[in-house]
Amino acid sequence: MTGHPGGPPAKSGIALNDIAGGVTAVQAILAAYIARLRGEGVLGRPDWTSRPEYATAADRLAHGDELERDIQSVLVTDTTDHSVTAMLTAGVPAGPVNAYDQMIADPHLTARGITTTVEHPVLGPVRALSSPLRLSKTPPQIRRGAPVFGEHTAQVLGSLGYSAEDVSALQAAGAVYDPALPRPAGGTERPDRKERP
Repeated sequence: MTGHPGGPPAKSGIALNDIAGGVTAVQAILAAYIARLRGEGVLGRPDWTSRPEYATAADRLAHGDELERDIQSVLVTDTTDHSVTAMLTAGVPAGPVNAYDQMIADPHLTARGITTTVEHPVLGPVRALSSPLRLSKTPPQIRRGAPVFGEHTAQVLGSLGYSAEDVSALQAAGAVYDPALPRPAGGTERPDRKERP
């Protein structure tokens, strides 16, 4: 029991048993993982397991630049798919580092609806990233494209109490930019941004 003598029970500070159980599970998984790495040459280099500079995590950290060069020298000799498959087959968590176009074309992400098409006020229909949330009854929607520079200037200033005349005066003075308003004579550059003599 917890709490003071004669008083009601009190909640303990942390769920120590849950934390300890999780930590122990992680230690067991990592121990099995390290044993697997030491017993097999995942990238076709079983000799690395006997090199003293790679024997422990501290050794690998101390020789990180050399280890990175060694790994890269193997990875560049084959395709990304081959290397990822070899590591996954050996039980090593792995995945490609995709470029943006590869990520958008990924079959799994496409099936998950990673992108959606929205109407942009200048560009027309554009692909945008969808919300990562997947809610069956209230699915989030991307309703519009990203705003163009200054698109909501008048709306924001209006919400702060500025009148339409105030906003027009600020725009005419070059203090704010709103694409819906005509550009002031002399451009929109702020005086404090001009080059000094």
